[in-house]
Amino acid sequence: MPYFGSKPADGTASTTILKDADNNTKIQVEESSDENIIRFDVAGSEAMKIDANGIITKALQPAFCAVPDTGSQQTNFAFNAYVDITHGGTERFDQNNDFASSTFTAPVTGKYLLVSRVQVDTVTQSYDYYASTINTSNRRYFGWLWDTNEFSSDQNYTGFVDCVIADMDASDTATAQIVISTTGSGNSASDISFNSYFMGCLLV
Repeated sequence: MPYFGSKPADGTASTTILKDADNNTKIQVEESSDENIIRFDVAGSEAMKIDANGIITKALQPAFCAVPDTGSQQTNFAFNAYVDITHGGTERFDQNNDFASSTFTAPVTGKYLLVSRVQVDTVTQSYDYYASTINTSNRRYFGWLWDTNEFSSDQNYTGFVDCVIADMDASDTATAQIVISTTGSGNSASDISFNSYFMGCLLV
């Protein structure tokens, strides 16, 4: 049967590793004795493995989850403007270090699942509407829209959840946003709750 490299001295074609010249990009089927795990290393880092149960994990696959900074709440945000939600607090995870300054930057061209959950505290009934969006370099995706004129009074809080599969090119960015439509200009009475989050991952 076919094999790579020089034929082994015993005449067999069996091997446990296929690697490049400097040994930092390779495929291994036996990193330790009888572990039954196929490992794929790229430039010195393990990028993917398939275990004995056929489960595939990708340690470098872009994936993130970030939440607002509990030490500095985003209060009285402006109306009649698309306001970036400040996710400057704890990153629950950021698998490929692609999230910073409230912004996700796509490392490669692909289709990305993006999910934003925004909780707004102090919802003013007299405004026309509140809407949430996920804004990417290529397109703005609108999610929930609340016509607050339908309420008989102000509300203590409400939540918006947006979920999209976005077509992003390498170096495109994505942010979670909120917008209030009303007359005039200035700042609202509304705040962004710490219960908000922004997350995403590369699908294909």
